[in-house]
Amino acid sequence: MGGLEQGAGNLPAARERFEASLRIQEELAAGEGAPEIARRDVGITLRKLAEVQRQQGDLEGARVRLEQSLRIDEELARASATSSPKPRLR
Repeated sequence: MGGLEQGAGNLPAARERFEASLRIQEELAAGEGAPEIARRDVGITLRKLAEVQRQQGDLEGARVRLEQSLRIDEELARASATSSPKPRLR
């Protein structure tokens, strides 16, 4: 829904939708046993939210969200590097 609102130029509604989505995704990604995809989804939503903030002129807020997203990407990359290799399909 955030993307639709953003596309329609309704940036306040887009931000509200992305923030609501982020809260849900952060709950799903919390804890030790959370699936990796849940953390990845949090990072994606942070980037979408940062873009809306940038469009609204909130450059500092956008920077903070992008830094949060980058930290998640770095954590996922480290976890991927230390996990056992996945078999490739042929």
